[in-house]
Amino acid sequence: MIGEALKNMPRLLEQPPEFQTKGYYNLDHKEKLDRAHSLGFLWSEERKLMHWLVAEQNEAFAWDDIEWGKFKEEFFPPVEIPIVAHILWVEKLFRILPVIYKEVCKMIKRKIDAGVYELSNLLY
Repeated sequence: MIGEALKNMPRLLEQPPEFQTKGYYNLDHKEKLDRAHSLGFLWSEERKLMHWLVAEQNEAFAWDDIEWGKFKEEFFPPVEIPIVAHILWVEKLFRILPVIYKEVCKMIKRKIDAGVYELSNLLY
């Protein structure tokens, strides 16, 4: 192993402070996180430690759809995949059930807005 991987790792606090907003981690995010974990899941001191840790590492989390499923391009440039010349083929389109159509459209729109999906007119 080269270097010391844990050398600059922050130490966990024995007495975590009360919640304070930091960076992207605000009161709304804290409340969503609390709702996702029932009150019996963690003790109050563990909950304070969790909120402190998330606040300290707030840039590591996706807080809305725009941040989901994407790496920062400055660290991970987009990958271009070369293809071999071939005969194009098209699969038959499949139907989306009318009951879930609007929800599926919303999900796809969120992914397009987030840059995860790109519009295309290619055959596949």
